[in-house]
Formats: sequence, structure tokens, C-alpha cells
Amino acid sequence: MLRTINNKPLISFSANTIIGGLYNYLINANPVNFQPINANFGILEPINLKDKQVRNKQYYERSMNEIANILKQINA
Repeated sequence: MLRTINNKPLISFSANTIIGGLYNYLINANPVNFQPINANFGILEPINLKDKQVRNKQYYERSMNEIANILKQINA
């Protein structure tokens, strides 16, 4: 809300981040069969790697890089 009051653009998180994945899930959920969910890697844009530990690390790194870029834009 503060960004709107100060005439600054809103912050948008993609589905590569947990907050963006949760937002995407809420927006696209079928209201008839809606089921609340917790944060998990399954709501992120998929990474096609078989090794679960490597894949989860890639999810983490991709999300953190994206959030770091958003923070740079905010603080610019």
C-alpha cells in the first residue's frame, strides 16, 4: 500500500519464488474445489532434474537470485 501512496510501481513476484507461487496458486485455483496449501517447491515453476537435493538447491538459488534482483530494483 505504501508504494501506491508514494506513486511507486507495485512489486511483482514470479512463480519462481514461493510468494509468487502461492499467489499464482490462489489466482488460478478452482473456487469450487479450492484447497489451502502450505508453501512447498511443488508450486514453483518446475526444474527438470532427477536428483531431489540438486533440484531443491536450484529452486532455492533461482528464488534467491530473483528476490535479490527485486531488492536491487526497489533500492535503486
